[in-house]
Amino acid sequence: MKWICKDLDTEALQIVNTCYERAKEILQKNRKLMDAVVDELVQKKSLTKQEFFSLVELHGSIKPLPPSILDIRAAQRKQFQDMMMNQKEPVLGSSL
Repeated sequence: MKWICKDLDTEALQIVNTCYERAKEILQKNRKLMDAVVDELVQKKSLTKQEFFSLVELHGSIKPLPPSILDIRAAQRKQFQDMMMNQKEPVLGSSL
């Protein structure tokens, strides 16, 4: 039981570290966007949704998210379940 908890702790830590690195990368790549948003907010005190998205379009660097560990695990689980469901069950009384 103790090794299961250690495995879960290790996997949870891996998920947290992956998310942290992704967040750090997004912030670093979008420094110009953050600065532009701050400048606009200092001037106007608020931004409309359209104004914000215009700034994102001009200054943002957002790429699609890679699949998360949870998405990968779910896909692997489904693939395994499909494989198990497609296996032929032996018929009772038949010889191999």
